[in-house]
Amino acid sequence: MAKDKSTEFKSFEQYQAEAEVEPWQLPFKDRDPIVVQNPSAVQMMRFSDAYRQGDIAAALWALTGDSWTELEPVLAQIGFKGMENMLIDLQLHFDLMPELELTGPSGGTVTESDPRKIKALRKKGYKAAGEA
Repeated sequence: MAKDKSTEFKSFEQYQAEAEVEPWQLPFKDRDPIVVQNPSAVQMMRFSDAYRQGDIAAALWALTGDSWTELEPVLAQIGFKGMENMLIDLQLHFDLMPELELTGPSGGTVTESDPRKIKALRKKGYKAAGEA
């Protein structure tokens, strides 16, 4: 079968440019912020594996890459809920959370990615679109 010569393929550099995202920062009052760079494809594969297994520490390690050595000691100073919220914020920043369309009690819809907001909307009677 002959290859269609009119087909143009994207370059590696085009894919890199499409994936660019500003770094996430954790600011402090008394020191420089911890900066987390946009995770690589390999980091995302490791993150996905850890997340599916429910291993939040491994998920954070995978997602934060080289910043983990700075971040891990800081996590010892906050409670679990703080770490969980940090993981959610990282995922939202890097656009890793799926959007969910919710239908309100009056029939209006809203689309949300933040699981904390989704939980609050569900308490107000919102349901996933198509959910009985």
